Amino acid sequence: MCWPSSRGYLEAILKPHVALTGTLLGMARSDDTGDVRCGIETAALLVFMAGLDKVLSLACAFLHVAGQVDRKWLKSSPGQSWAGLLTCGNGMTEKIGKLRALGALHTEFALLVEVRNYYIHGHSLLAGYKIGTNEECTEPTLRPYGPSVGYGLAPSVGVTLTGLKQLGEGIIEELVEYIDRKTPWQENMRAIHRRLKSMPHDPPKELAQVATEPDPSRIVECLNAKHVGVQWEKLMAGL
Repeated sequence: MCWPSSRGYLEAILKPHVALTGTLLGMARSDDTGDVRCGIETAALLVFMAGLDKVLSLACAFLHVAGQVDRKWLKSSPGQSWAGLLTCGNGMTEKIGKLRALGALHTEFALLVEVRNYYIHGHSLLAGYKIGTNEECTEPTLRPYGPSVGYGLAPSVGVTLTGLKQLGEGIIEELVEYIDRKTPWQENMRAIHRRLKSMPHDPPKELAQVATEPDPSRIVECLNAKHVGVQWEKLMAGL
């Protein structure tokens, strides 16, 4: 069995985000109000970066399958830590650093990441000293202030659909080049597929419980915990 290239999976994740980004940027072009246009362009950038974040997450998960990313480094996404699920909930900056360290990512897009992170995470609680002036503005002052809450928005960044598409395509190209050609990802996926097929089919005890268990999903959880494990720990043992 020939396992498909990682390209199709990575492109499929980004595609709907690119489509929505294009729709939003089209709305921005049709609006003559500067403030509204800026807001729509920002929303478009955030949608695109969300898709790119997913691409990086899936790439890190693939590299875990390939033995390039340690299971202890992977963080489960909030509310997604059950047996049978392999996911990467690490922050975007953390994933970029890991992929760069491995040699899987070279493209620079730090400014877009910074803007994205600021819009999502940017806030502050400040207290302490600050420099000011007296009422006559003739002498400096150094006085305590606060607590103060800050949540200013990051500066806008002009983007185009063509530019964002080229960025996404370039990043995927680099990831595919590394994942498919420099790691045993596809070989390991084939091995995992064989292990799954060899696992018990219709185990009698658990199958009998399906009809009587109020929550049958618990049976699946128990079987996955026994045979697969969180982040595929048991399924991948020995690969």
